[in-house]
Amino acid sequence: MVQIILGLLSTLIIHINGNTVTNPKAVLSCGLPGSTLHSTVTFDTESIQTNTTTTYRCETGFHLIGPWRRICLENGTWMPNAPPVCMKNVAFGKPASQSSTDAKRGPQNAVDGNEDTCTLTETEISPFLYVNLLETFPVEMVIVKFRRPCCENNISVTMTVRVGNRVHDLLSNPICNTYTGQMNEKDTYRFSCSLRKFPPVGAFVSVHLKTPIATSLSICEIYVYTKQALSVQYCPVFEEEPSTATIYLGKCYFFHSNHPKSLEDATKFCTLHGGRILHHTTSSGLAGFLLWEFYKRHKTNYEYWNGIIRDPVSKNWKLLEGKDPFSSWNIPPTGKSCSKFDHDVMMNKSQSDTECNRKLNFICEHRPITCGMPKRPANSSIIMGSTVGSAIEYHCQPGHLLQGASKIACLDIGLFSDVAPKCLYIECDFPA
Repeated sequence: MVQIILGLLSTLIIHINGNTVTNPKAVLSCGLPGSTLHSTVTFDTESIQTNTTTTYRCETGFHLIGPWRRICLENGTWMPNAPPVCMKNVAFGKPASQSSTDAKRGPQNAVDGNEDTCTLTETEISPFLYVNLLETFPVEMVIVKFRRPCCENNISVTMTVRVGNRVHDLLSNPICNTYTGQMNEKDTYRFSCSLRKFPPVGAFVSVHLKTPIATSLSICEIYVYTKQALSVQYCPVFEEEPSTATIYLGKCYFFHSNHPKSLEDATKFCTLHGGRILHHTTSSGLAGFLLWEFYKRHKTNYEYWNGIIRDPVSKNWKLLEGKDPFSSWNIPPTGKSCSKFDHDVMMNKSQSDTECNRKLNFICEHRPITCGMPKRPANSSIIMGSTVGSAIEYHCQPGHLLQGASKIACLDIGLFSDVAPKCLYIECDFPA
């Protein structure tokens, strides 16, 4: 089957038997414009010529940062010079905290996706707010929308955004960027973290306000953008039973909370759909992720299978798919041979046994099925598959030299194995 993806005939991208193929023989006045990770590009003419306009769009779940259109100029260059980028806001819906709370305007208002709901701290010296991303990301940009001005008499303030992994000592985390100047009502500030060679990496993003006098901090929304994130669109799709999916550390987690099943039936259901039922883990990171997801869905009233059972012979606890004893568990025999997640277990890091024939909610763990659209450098063409495990092959247009890896792979964590190469123009001097 052949399917046209882009309308530009001379740079035609088509699907052939499940593979995506880009025509490498196009000769264009401006050259192929390229596109960034997670984006697609379309054209308003059948061949690239002066005044040809490109339109960029991001995959679902990603935000376009920068001009969404570019035009081919008479001098054979694209304007603007660089394409926009597609990045994901990884702060949305994540747990947040602030130095204090006034008028019940809590920190979650900064990450609820609604710019009409804002946080508010008490009047204090150096108020701050931070977001727990639940996993580490290379942070490219942070956008903060403030509610209240600061301060009277045109007093200058200093706002600092930090990114790192120290939650108990936020001021020791690396600085993303800083702004010093006046702060007006409903101002929006964009902090680029890409000024250094590599963006800062961390799970905690904090905003600190420093003024010569005590003041309050009110944030209506904070956006934390990264290129290295997955979208739930990369996960498998199952229509026969409703569930809600989320992603953590390169895996898709489907929360089945509307049709409880016995442990046996839940295990079969996950396996039948190419995944497995979530197993208990000693990872504090995964435990924190689950605790937050349970809270968002159920607050404190929930029960989910956790995949630990009692061995019928030794009576020791073991993982559902494992043979070795689960040594960290020491629940004495009670006649109950299965275990569960519930609020008390998650909060107290304890264990809870239950009967195996009960019907509880469950979580299926899956791998992503795609890495999304790869980055395509200017003046390049690609041959690619669309699924995990497939390879992407880059070719440069005539007169250009490929710098970097000519092939990269889509890994089973939904990310590409390497960065895309560049196609450098070969400019030769006059012969001697």
